[in-house]
Amino acid sequence: MSQTDQFVAETLRQLKRIEDELSEIETGLRHSTAQVDSWTQQQLAKLKADWHDVKHELEELAKTHQTEVEASWEQLRNDAEHHWQALHAAVQAYREHVHKNVA
Repeated sequence: MSQTDQFVAETLRQLKRIEDELSEIETGLRHSTAQVDSWTQQQLAKLKADWHDVKHELEELAKTHQTEVEASWEQLRNDAEHHWQALHAAVQAYREHVHKNVA
């Protein structure tokens, strides 16, 4: 298995965990008795949209990796990895915000 294949497989597993966590947070916010501010709601929507973007990039990376030369998919891999790292950091900051201000 190439490094890219390993990256895609591991990141897709982690994306599934983030999807599950965002769903749990969303459910918790819907059932929360605390007032949920608009930033918290907007950020959840943004994170879900970012999640979809990262998943799409990874799927494209996997397809391109199978059919294109290394130079082509290396750029996609770098873009996907950068986006993944940004999403991961944003989810962590959001998690801390929710636990601190809503939970």
